[in-house]
Amino acid sequence: PKCQTSATRRAAYNLLLELVRNNSLLWNEVLIDLQELHEKRMREIGDDLSFYFSPSYSRRASLGLCGLHNYGCTCYMNATMQQLYCNPVVRKIVFGVDLRGLFPVSSDNIHDVTVSQTVFYAMQNMFCNLRWSDTRAHWPETFMRNYRDWEGNKIDPNEQMDAHEFFNFLFDNLERELKGTVAEQLLKHEFCGKEVNQVICQECGSVSETFVPMYAVSCKIQNHQTLQEALETEFVRGDWLKGGNAYRCSQCDKKVTALKRSCFTQLPNTMLVHLQRFEFNLETMLKVKINSEVRFPVELNMKKYTKEYLDAQTRTSGEQQQEHKMNDADYEYE
Repeated sequence: PKCQTSATRRAAYNLLLELVRNNSLLWNEVLIDLQELHEKRMREIGDDLSFYFSPSYSRRASLGLCGLHNYGCTCYMNATMQQLYCNPVVRKIVFGVDLRGLFPVSSDNIHDVTVSQTVFYAMQNMFCNLRWSDTRAHWPETFMRNYRDWEGNKIDPNEQMDAHEFFNFLFDNLERELKGTVAEQLLKHEFCGKEVNQVICQECGSVSETFVPMYAVSCKIQNHQTLQEALETEFVRGDWLKGGNAYRCSQCDKKVTALKRSCFTQLPNTMLVHLQRFEFNLETMLKVKINSEVRFPVELNMKKYTKEYLDAQTRTSGEQQQEHKMNDADYEYE
């Protein structure tokens, strides 16, 4: 409600009385509208109307923030969407796209996707409520209805999902709906980095590389106490391919011992880090949640996890002068 004090409500009613003075038709219209507003509010409250009902509690918090209601097991969705909303670049993109130029507003063809059926529209609806709604928390019904995974399934509110999996599905939807637009390029510029998977032959030194775009850094955290330890172990240190699992080198034309590792060739402006808290248990054939503590710094320097830095470590002392051109500030996140 806009009139949240006795004084403002009194002023609003006095304004309505002045507007309808000596006009019975307008007076009747105002009464009908007020009755409809009252009945609509009662329907929204529904079962919440009880002895302990407090209208002031349902209003937006004094800090000006608005939450998202949990449908049961949708905390992963709420946490991800709130973090995206808090990014000013994402808010600007979401608020700035007019979907009417990309999708029809309505269609008689059931196979056509209209504006109101898109995930981006649902995201706009959610962000608008988070920004301007007067309520303490928003029910993201439109988002729950429009969101789809790779198989076309909706969100099951009774089933937990990995936040990284949800995030990947979300960006897959957004890329498809915004394909060829400036918004697509802005999202990629803000979040998309590039990871390289390397296999390094220990005999001839040849390197086989596969470059993969990434929207989030996903780290295994089992048996790791800090984020830096997880990055070092799971990416840079890598795994040895030897013995029965040896790597066949095309240069040596035989199976050799090789180091398989991952590092980063391009870092995004905003880096999302995902902690893999779900591992698959081969004995029970079920996903198991890892609840151990993982510490992370307020500021994180990603320089030593980049291909540029690792390449510099393998050069001769004379060639390592190139490393000094790597400015630490270019790799800092906070």
